[in-house]
Amino acid sequence: MSAGPASLAVFDLDGTLSFRDTFAAFVAGYLRRHPARLIGTPGAALALAAWCVGVLDRGQLKSRLIRAFMGGDSRQDIEHWSRAFSSQLVDHGMRPEALEALQAHRQRGDCLILL
Repeated sequence: MSAGPASLAVFDLDGTLSFRDTFAAFVAGYLRRHPARLIGTPGAALALAAWCVGVLDRGQLKSRLIRAFMGGDSRQDIEHWSRAFSSQLVDHGMRPEALEALQAHRQRGDCLILL
């Protein structure tokens, strides 16, 4: 029987593991590959306005933006972009020392959580 993970390691993606914000780059990249999804721009603009006046928090804003630009698309299309984006991010947008720390935790069998 396994003793379980050695410890819990929590990593923040934006600015800690990566050099920059990843959410905007993820959505913008999706839109470049699916320009017809720009039809969601009015919904995104309303969400941004609601966030600016304090009606939505950041998490709600991000959720609304994803729905505005990706809602109704196939899971396969979104997963395909997610894999491509993640690969590109790991190859070109991650802090090497942070990836080393992540790998060290992984090798120890720690439970990893990415925020």
